[in-house]
Amino acid sequence: MPRIRWKANMGLLKIFFSLLLVAVVMFASNYLVFENSISGIYRQVSENNKLVVKHVIRSFDQAFKEMNDLIYSIHALPYKSWEMMEDDRINMNDVYLMQKNMTTLVSSMDYLEEVVLFEKGSAIAITSQGTSSLEALFNEQYRHDTYNAEYWRSFAETNRTQKVFPASVFKVQFADRLVQNRNLIVLMGSNQISTYNIMLLIDVDKLLKHVNQTAMMQGTSLMVMDAERNRILSTDPEWDLVEMLNEVYFNPGQEATVKSRDYEYLFYKSDYNDFIYIDKMPVELAGTAPVVAWNRMIMIIAILSAVGLSIVLSHYLYRPIRDLVRLLGGKTAEPQADYSRIRSGIEQIQLENASVKVQMETVHSEIRRGVFLHALDEFSHSREFENRMQHIFADFFRTGQFMMAAIHLRPKEGPEAGSEPPAPLRAASLEQALQAVLREAAGEAGGHCAVFHAGSLQFLALIGLDRPSDREPVIRRMGQILKQAGNGPLKDVAVMAAVSRLYASKIQYCQDAYREVKRGLMYRDLSEATPVTDTQAIRYTWKVYFPLHEIEKLSNHLAGGNVEACLAMIRAILEKNAERHVHHHQLVPVAECIYYHMQQYVEPGKVDGQELIRLQEGFIRSVHQAVNYREIETALDYAARRFAEWRKPAGDTKLEAEFIAQYINTHYKENLHLDHMAELLGTTPKYFSNYFKKAFGINFVEYLNKVRMAHAKEWLKTTDWSVAEIGEKSGYLNSSTFTSTFKKYNGISPSEYRRKSIS
Repeated sequence: MPRIRWKANMGLLKIFFSLLLVAVVMFASNYLVFENSISGIYRQVSENNKLVVKHVIRSFDQAFKEMNDLIYSIHALPYKSWEMMEDDRINMNDVYLMQKNMTTLVSSMDYLEEVVLFEKGSAIAITSQGTSSLEALFNEQYRHDTYNAEYWRSFAETNRTQKVFPASVFKVQFADRLVQNRNLIVLMGSNQISTYNIMLLIDVDKLLKHVNQTAMMQGTSLMVMDAERNRILSTDPEWDLVEMLNEVYFNPGQEATVKSRDYEYLFYKSDYNDFIYIDKMPVELAGTAPVVAWNRMIMIIAILSAVGLSIVLSHYLYRPIRDLVRLLGGKTAEPQADYSRIRSGIEQIQLENASVKVQMETVHSEIRRGVFLHALDEFSHSREFENRMQHIFADFFRTGQFMMAAIHLRPKEGPEAGSEPPAPLRAASLEQALQAVLREAAGEAGGHCAVFHAGSLQFLALIGLDRPSDREPVIRRMGQILKQAGNGPLKDVAVMAAVSRLYASKIQYCQDAYREVKRGLMYRDLSEATPVTDTQAIRYTWKVYFPLHEIEKLSNHLAGGNVEACLAMIRAILEKNAERHVHHHQLVPVAECIYYHMQQYVEPGKVDGQELIRLQEGFIRSVHQAVNYREIETALDYAARRFAEWRKPAGDTKLEAEFIAQYINTHYKENLHLDHMAELLGTTPKYFSNYFKKAFGINFVEYLNKVRMAHAKEWLKTTDWSVAEIGEKSGYLNSSTFTSTFKKYNGISPSEYRRKSIS
């Protein structure tokens, strides 16, 4: 009996310790997860804060660059020194013009409080609001204990370069006598450019709002110092880093970090003006200590509760488990089967999770594409929309500048396939291939690129660049890679692309870049060997070679069966346009005009109408998607040979009365003669003359004169043209020849015929 009781107690203890072990492991794991999550959250927040700080620094650099450009623009204004007039007054017309131009220049800088322009030895000061004197401006409107009018006049006398003064509180008086304290930074321009002294008063609060300083991590502070380590502004007025600065070595292009007990200091050096930016960040998230203490207390209470619960459960579970084991004793097949079902269920869940992950990635990709295409709409977007999409915009622009590329693909076709629609291609694989090409092209420049499918086989790409000097090498490398893309998804397509100029990385500039690349594709030079058009390198031309008489002549060659002569004239017209670097959209109507001139000689009933429509659709598609003028030539070549097949055999059409009459009625204004007609119809002048007299009953010259007379009589009756003009339009070289011929065939002169017709 004691032995049986001991065995029962052992089973009970096993259940108790098993439950207790599970509870302890669970709560210990939970505690470790909690501790790591706190540190993980801090690491993630700190990393994000570093990215935000770098963005803020770029915004500061951009702001200082804009202010520097403003100073140089004011210096460049074409006005002379303000000379005194005879009555000791200043020429206010020059002053007014200067103030008007200054107001235009500063209107877009919302963080600029005021701009002040004064000249050495002059008592007047010009601002964007009007004119004043230095004493009234800095002793009454902008008051400061140190920076008064005497101080600025004395400082202006020194020979100096540009200088930024630290942020200081000025008492600003407004027109209604209301006085407010404003924290301002004064930027004094160099006086080595012109005789003007230019001061920019910058509102610190508006500047911090402009650079989006509020996006930094809560509890952080930012200090800006100039190249001589003089503090310009600080978001924490009590912050003193004199001792720490002595321990830090600033290496251009590198970052430095200093940690203390409570804070971590991140040092950055600007690439633009060597300014030093210091980010003061707490080493732990605010308010986490009470959370950690309470979490430990919860863990202890949970473990004690788990011990008590294990005791109760072990007592109540012992007997049911013992009975269950007894019932399952010796039956190993069923547990094994249960294990197989559990394993298959786990594998199924894993497959479903993988499928859901792929679906989420696809949805995210489509959201990014939709947001980008929506940004290209010619409509303004609400502030709410931009705020909600800010995290996606940040993914588009990871560098300070970007350029847009429009890439149009076309399946490669032989000339015989000109009338057939292209085979479908997978846009996803082409998008991935273009992504790889652009990454390779921008890889040396360290840029970021994103490719978006814009419909059909058209793609748009954003290529981010850190330096403007990287633009041309990236475009050149992009053209080389696209020309050599003979393998992979791009092997079956022809590529044409256009690249915009550089824009600041802001979503509102996407519309301008999109319009520019569309214009670049339209104005691409078909004589260039590279598939990439640089929109900044386009040289516009309007010297289109469009000889109507040659187009009519080549169509007549085709009508007469001389296909090779027709093709030679087509090549000559296209080559002359290529020599003039005619743009694509200018060459398209020339090619279409040639096509329709040739099409008019197709014999009705010789070809099925649907086949003719397919040929026309294929030709238009080939011409509009042509990468170079040789492809347009190939399309015209193919169309001309098909038109030649759809006419009557050459032996039957060379001397055809209907064709000859149509040709004379169309070209009677030209200098038609027997040799020309014989050459056109592929025979001799004598044979043509005999055939014409037999077919028409009169000789060629009489028939031509009758046609001309019919038109001349109609013009004499219905127009007020002079006799000389009508003779010229009828095909006669001079008015005397026209008058004598008219009188020969009509018995009266043209003038008498007109008088009788009117009466």
